[in-house]
Amino acid sequence: MVENMDWLQASIIIILLISLIITFRKLLIAWYKSRSYIYPLPFGQLLGMHLRKQDLIKMMDAYERINKGSLSITMEQVELFHLRGGKLDDLFQEASNCKNNYETFNYDKYTKVYFRDAS
Repeated sequence: MVENMDWLQASIIIILLISLIITFRKLLIAWYKSRSYIYPLPFGQLLGMHLRKQDLIKMMDAYERINKGSLSITMEQVELFHLRGGKLDDLFQEASNCKNNYETFNYDKYTKVYFRDAS
């Protein structure tokens, strides 16, 4: 009887692990790919983006561009801009232009103009 209980507990644990791996496979793949980047995203941040249903690969590329270009944008701003339907290339181009012209990038001002023009 005891041996059957051990086997039952082990099989339940294995089934739970397999279901977790299947559920979070995109997250695990993104985390593994993130390790190959120069500036990898932390697992906690990837998990939060996964739960908010963000495109993880696109967000990892955005994080890499922010860090390589030393842009003054946060990942929260990038996520919000992307969720509102903005094109990330436009955001990065404007931030790069401001950096190259030695101006400070004003995210709020840019989004007001960008989304007003897009409507």
